[in-house]
Amino acid sequence: MSRAKQAILAVLNAPLRMLGVELVPSWRIQWWTSPATFQFGGREYPYFYHPYNCGWPPYANERVVEMSLANVWLGEQDAADVVEVGAVTPDYWPGRVHTVIDPYDPHERVTVRESVLDQDLSGRTVVSISTFEHIGSGDYGLAEQPGMAADALRKLFAESPRFLVTVPAGYNPSLDELLADPGRLPDSVDVGCLVRQEDGTWREAAAVPQSMRAYGDAALKRRFPGTCIGRWANSVVVARRGGLA
Repeated sequence: MSRAKQAILAVLNAPLRMLGVELVPSWRIQWWTSPATFQFGGREYPYFYHPYNCGWPPYANERVVEMSLANVWLGEQDAADVVEVGAVTPDYWPGRVHTVIDPYDPHERVTVRESVLDQDLSGRTVVSISTFEHIGSGDYGLAEQPGMAADALRKLFAESPRFLVTVPAGYNPSLDELLADPGRLPDSVDVGCLVRQEDGTWREAAAVPQSMRAYGDAALKRRFPGTCIGRWANSVVVARRGGLA
C-alpha cells in the first residue's frame, strides 16, 4: 500500500476506532481467507509467511513455498552436518544451519566467504534457497559469466550425497536449460516444480520444462511502483537428493 493510501486510511480510521471498528485493505482480508497449505511430492505443507522478504497473500513471493519445504527438509537432517549455499536461512532461523557459504552477503552468520565453486562438497549435506540462479548472472556488480550457475549445480550433483535446492525459473537461462532437460541430470536427482496461480497460491506441476514461467509480473510492477510486488518468480524448480519423501 502506498504512503498516500496509508495516510487516508489512518484519517478515516481515527473516528471509526472510537466505535470499535476499522477499515482494512483488501489484502488483509485475503490473508485470512487464503488456503493454508499446498501440495508437493505427495505431501501437504503449510505456507511460510514471515515479515522479512516473504509478503502476504495475495502479494507473497516464492519464499512462502521455498522456506516451507526447507523447514521440513532441515528437520529431517542432522543440523551439524548441513552446509548452506547462500545466506538465506540466517534471516529466518539464525543459527539453525552452522555453516553458511556466501562470498558477498555481509550477514554475520556467514562462515565461509568464498564461492561454492571453490568448496569441496563431498559427503556434505547441502541446502540452498534461491541462490544458484545468481551465480554468474552479473548481480552484485560482478562480471556476467554465462554457464557458471550450471557448472556450480553440476558440481553439487557430483559431490553432495544429500541436498535440497530451490531455483526460481526464468532468472538464469543456463540454469533453466540444465534443470529442464532430464537427460542432463543424474538419475539420483529428483526434480519438481511449483507454479504460482492467479490468486497467489502455488500448485505442483506435472512436468518441469512445460511449467517454467517467465520471471516477474510487469502489470503488478506498474501497479505498485517502488515496491517488491511483482518482482518475483512465477515458478520454482525444486531439486533434491534425499529428504521430503
